[in-house]
Amino acid sequence: MSLVHFLVGITLLFSFQVVGATSITTLAEARASLVVPSYTAAERQTLADQAYLFISQLYVHRDIKIKDFGKKADPLNKLRAIKKYATHFSNEELHQRISGVFTQLHDLHTNYIAPKPLSCAATFIPLRFESVLDGEQSSVLVSAKLALQAQSIEGIEVGDQLLSINGKSVEKVLRRLGKISGGANPEAMRVRAIEMLSLRSLSTQKVPQEDSLVLKFQRKDQRIEKTVPWFAYRNLECEGINSKEEAPVSFRRSFNIFEDEFQKKYNRIFGNPRLVNKSSRWAAESILDEVFEVATINTKAGVVGYVQLKGFSWDNQNLDISTVVEGFRRVIENRLSNAIGLVIDVRGNPGGYIVFAEKVIQLFSHKEVEPTKVQMLANALNESIFLKSNGEDNRWSTAISTAMKANHKMIVPMTITPSSEANSLGQIWFRPVVVLTDASCFSACDLFAAGMQDNDAAVVIGVHKTTGAGGANVMEHRIFRQIMGDTHNPFETLPFSQNMRVSWRQSIRAGKNEGVLIEDAGVKSDIVVPLRPTDISGESKELMTAINDIIAGLQLNYKSGLTVRQGSSILLANGQEAKWTERIYGVDAIDLFLEKTKVSTVELKSSSSPEEVPFVIPGLNKDWSDQPVTLIGKKDGKQVFRVVRELTWRGD
Repeated sequence: MSLVHFLVGITLLFSFQVVGATSITTLAEARASLVVPSYTAAERQTLADQAYLFISQLYVHRDIKIKDFGKKADPLNKLRAIKKYATHFSNEELHQRISGVFTQLHDLHTNYIAPKPLSCAATFIPLRFESVLDGEQSSVLVSAKLALQAQSIEGIEVGDQLLSINGKSVEKVLRRLGKISGGANPEAMRVRAIEMLSLRSLSTQKVPQEDSLVLKFQRKDQRIEKTVPWFAYRNLECEGINSKEEAPVSFRRSFNIFEDEFQKKYNRIFGNPRLVNKSSRWAAESILDEVFEVATINTKAGVVGYVQLKGFSWDNQNLDISTVVEGFRRVIENRLSNAIGLVIDVRGNPGGYIVFAEKVIQLFSHKEVEPTKVQMLANALNESIFLKSNGEDNRWSTAISTAMKANHKMIVPMTITPSSEANSLGQIWFRPVVVLTDASCFSACDLFAAGMQDNDAAVVIGVHKTTGAGGANVMEHRIFRQIMGDTHNPFETLPFSQNMRVSWRQSIRAGKNEGVLIEDAGVKSDIVVPLRPTDISGESKELMTAINDIIAGLQLNYKSGLTVRQGSSILLANGQEAKWTERIYGVDAIDLFLEKTKVSTVELKSSSSPEEVPFVIPGLNKDWSDQPVTLIGKKDGKQVFRVVRELTWRGD
């Protein structure tokens, strides 16, 4: 990675603050400054009380964590004990005890955020690692070197196998880190542990005990030893801002966010995994590059489209969900129209806006998409949060009230993404789709992979057995405090700008996996293609070969569709009867729907070649209006595509 890209990435580590002066030194030089501040007795009690309130009243995953990880994962007894003795603990001991309770939940959405200056800092070494399967044996290889502090890693090469760290085998180190990683399943624990070899975000992770790492590598028949110091990044501007000066947080944005903060920070420094080199991608830069990038890959069977979907959120404040979805759609229609298949690479995707993640699924689905549902604890505090945030009764507060009256622990599951929005665009792609995942695909990325699988829109190929398993909408303590206002607010201001995050609403899958929770389980890969050593340096040759074979094998299943047009609009003159043509292949009937009402059926002779088909909706004519029409293609009575056209009446 270039020095410029690294500096941009690490500057964005704390993008929620105004970034000014920063410091990058060795950890040895910074260690004296990276300490827990001195709390008063009252502040210690506040932290303990708020942690208990936060988890006992808002944490939606308590039951599943006890089921999957045993009684030791139950946080409440531990938090009660901390409350009881909070004023007797030292500053460091209190911080580590509360932090430990959150970590043992194995929930990357639920975090105890350290006080400043720790929350404004990170430690790193300028190496990225990747776990690969060499024969039947797992090994950890260097997969990238950063340009910053490059002198500290001279002599280390991409592809070197990491054997030990400070005299301990790398596997032993990974097992230890996995236990404190927060990962929700074995695959996620290992992946996060490997990332922690390179980066520790001190907002949620401990300062490394050692100032440097003695790394031993294997390179063919050669053993190499190198001592690499930990480096400390400090955002000095962040350290100087107190909680009263921090900008208000958007409840609407947070209400729709499913995201892993650590993975987002890691990607900003080290980047997402990629299937093709940067040089192979489309040269034209776009404001959407921070969200996705596009390339084509030449194979023996034909051209395969490639989209690296880096995340479902963005830093550019000029972007919104509609703009990004439309940009994504146009790329598929314009740049990849001749491709025989499509790979959507979401490895390392930390999540983001759930509506974005769920709205793009319809572009690849032959049927109406069922959005993911969520449920949450039914209690007075949650009801009050929704009443305060909306100013009046709403569907969420009503659902909570109804559940409480029925003495139910959870509300009846509801969607965040309206079904109308999840299906307003319709299908634009009629060829094989592969979603490429790993155990770092988390949160809204889990939801996207689940939606593609549950709605039969794609084959999920994973380099791991499952995704990261982050099945919740995450909310922050400071947001709840902001919502509840100045009177009767149970959320107290935390000392030293501290914060907490909680899994607030639990995700439930739809479609063919209806009712299955995403948390802990994740999205299981239809096909597992583990990374091999040859996938590390340069292009992912073995992984790409496996994907090509799968796309080629799926071709026979995709024999129906429409010729792709740019956009969905059919422009008609004011007063003109609804009349247009489509180029269609592989169906024997098409049903036309206005809203949910079928208005006609067009019978066809099924042809493998596109043929011009006229459509007319008698009596439908408007002025300066828009009217969506849904076309359901059928073959032998089975639905094979679902396309939405926007009839648009304008001018003469």
